[in-house]
Amino acid sequence: MDLNNNGRNVVSLIAVPSSNGAVRSSGTVTIATTGAHGATVGETIVVAGVNDSSFDGTFTVASVPSGTTFSYSQSGSDTTSGNGTVSVANPLLTIGLEQNTRGISISPETKMAVLADPASSAVTLMNMLDQSVSTITLETGAVASAVNPLTNSAVTVNSLGNTASLLNLQTKSRTTQFTVGRKPVAVAIDPLPTSHHRQPDRQHGLRHQARDDSAVPNHRDEPVQHFHQYDGTSSHHVGNGFQPGARCASTEPI
Repeated sequence: MDLNNNGRNVVSLIAVPSSNGAVRSSGTVTIATTGAHGATVGETIVVAGVNDSSFDGTFTVASVPSGTTFSYSQSGSDTTSGNGTVSVANPLLTIGLEQNTRGISISPETKMAVLADPASSAVTLMNMLDQSVSTITLETGAVASAVNPLTNSAVTVNSLGNTASLLNLQTKSRTTQFTVGRKPVAVAIDPLPTSHHRQPDRQHGLRHQARDDSAVPNHRDEPVQHFHQYDGTSSHHVGNGFQPGARCASTEPI
């Protein structure tokens, strides 16, 4: 959805003040329109041009008493006004999704969205800039995705195959695949320029804590390595994943 000015679509005019077009009472604003507004509860709307400009702004519809009235929350003194317009955001792109679609991640740099569907053998790529849609064929079972905007890459995890796939979002292809722990359900990418998450021990100024030793059974210390350039052909991970019954591990400064 586009909430900028160019994406607004005026859906109705607000009634005049004498018809209680805009009424604020006890922190709730009720808008009366001259025609059907089509707004729904939870939808974002834009109110503009009201005689009393304190009514103007972007709000979330709280209730829809009728086809020509709706309300939203707004602090301010009780008052009545009218005139102006009600706008909603035009959809930039609409695609059909299966009900199992989940694990949506978006790159803030390229505006590319990666959508995982465990019932599909492909992940969907949705470009917010040119509204194009494409896919990368993987295996059935992808439950989550994460995007690294610094390298224009993404990672998906598969709970059926216990694997993770590194994706190149520029070429729209899989770079590599590797085994992870049992039945992964989520994935996140650390954008910091380090090759692993195990920190140096106390004598180097940091310590590593594990609430359960089985959480990181095969972890090993390695020198921190900074990424110089992403070559799109390799990945690096440490350890064999979480074991059954493991809890969580954390790293903190001393």
